[in-house]
Amino acid sequence: MEFKQMVRQAEKQSHQIQLIEKLLSDVLPDYEILNPYEDYIKIELSEAQQPYLPLIMQLVKRLTLLYRHNRIELKKNYYESTKEDITATLGLLQGKLSPLSLLSEGSFYSYLKLKENNLSFFTRKQAIQITGYKPTQMHRVLNDLYQGGLLERTGHKNKGYYYKLIQ
Repeated sequence: MEFKQMVRQAEKQSHQIQLIEKLLSDVLPDYEILNPYEDYIKIELSEAQQPYLPLIMQLVKRLTLLYRHNRIELKKNYYESTKEDITATLGLLQGKLSPLSLLSEGSFYSYLKLKENNLSFFTRKQAIQITGYKPTQMHRVLNDLYQGGLLERTGHKNKGYYYKLIQ
């Protein structure tokens, strides 16, 4: 039961983040924003949250535009982000940066199927049998899960990998 709740929560978080970005992009005009704190954001994010960096940078830009009346205009239509914008964005997204919310629909489905079988370690062939995907599709899905921080892999690319689900 708790696994289904985790899935629903991840879907809800992903939808909320996308909704915030869409609303802010629809409302705010398009100005050029300089963000000198990009390295600061990279340090603040964990390894599993690194794929969120482009989304976070967009939200920082939108929040800077939202508070542009409090910012110094460097040139015409050119503003600079401050640390307040960064902390506001990270505060807004706190608890919503789940690796599951980054997955595509196919990768998410595969994650659920593999999680149901409770395998400690599995190979790509076993994953293909469980999910019913073709080898090329499964390769993409496993790469998505690995890059999202939901999968560990051991082995070598020429000899094959053994995979393990992390969460």
